[in-house]
Amino acid sequence: MNHQRNEAVHYWIRAIILLIFLCFIVYLVKTGTLMYYIAPRMEIFIQLAAVGLFLLSVSQAYLAMQTARKRSVMCECQCIPPKSLKWNVGIYSLFIFPLLLGVLLPNTIMASNVASIKGMNLTPVRLDAELQKDVPTDEPEGMDSFDAEQEIPIEREPFPEYEHLEDFAEFGKKINELPYITVNDTGFMEYLTTFSLYADALTGKKVELTGFVYREPDMAANQFILSRLAVQCCSADATPYGIIVEDDDAATLQKDTWVQITGTIGKTNYNNLDVVKVDGKYIHPIDAPETPYVYPYVDNFNNLLD
Repeated sequence: MNHQRNEAVHYWIRAIILLIFLCFIVYLVKTGTLMYYIAPRMEIFIQLAAVGLFLLSVSQAYLAMQTARKRSVMCECQCIPPKSLKWNVGIYSLFIFPLLLGVLLPNTIMASNVASIKGMNLTPVRLDAELQKDVPTDEPEGMDSFDAEQEIPIEREPFPEYEHLEDFAEFGKKINELPYITVNDTGFMEYLTTFSLYADALTGKKVELTGFVYREPDMAANQFILSRLAVQCCSADATPYGIIVEDDDAATLQKDTWVQITGTIGKTNYNNLDVVKVDGKYIHPIDAPETPYVYPYVDNFNNLLD
């Protein structure tokens, strides 16, 4: 009798835990805060998981009721719950503790707190010697890149097609033809990568970006980093990406303030590394966007300009 009662209690505990997980997922979907945890392309899998949780919860409740009616539901292939109270508490805590964190902690947007831990990625693609070894030039064979006697500079292709990065070269050519480059949330990392690859060719282009303010301790008073968090799959893999902004009023902007910036592309040296910058002209504080994170763009780059 006591044995069956204990079994029923375990089944009810499992059913309740699974049901609470299900309710939490439904709450995140209804409130639109699921994006704080996972990338949009993963939402369908979470919704399917919610269906599975519902079925599992129902099955555990059914087993609990069957056991309470003194009908044996145990078989030799089934795991018998441990009799030790410590073991039971420890096992169920593995499920209850993360659930409590999700329920009790507020759903907030990650920002500078993540950047300060993981470090800011200012140059999405490094222009090292290995990347540039096959860059085509107009230099005649056997001639240096600059003829000292004739003082004739050798022109290089402004948008060389690095191996495996041909799409960025074509994209760079197209945005260079625009009078004004607007960097949207969609393709944010791809824009920054293009700026980094072809900084010389794009220097002086007008650009508009949106992000939150992040500042390293050793930055100059007129500098800050316009930042976004890139999410591949879920919030655990969020990676900070950003671009240095130089403006006379930079010191007045508080950390994590969301701003929209209009300025021109340039280059600067930061921590002995050449990086892209934006010389700010207009900076407007804005509210945080509904979708605060950016995601890898896997479609045709031409669609970013539509």
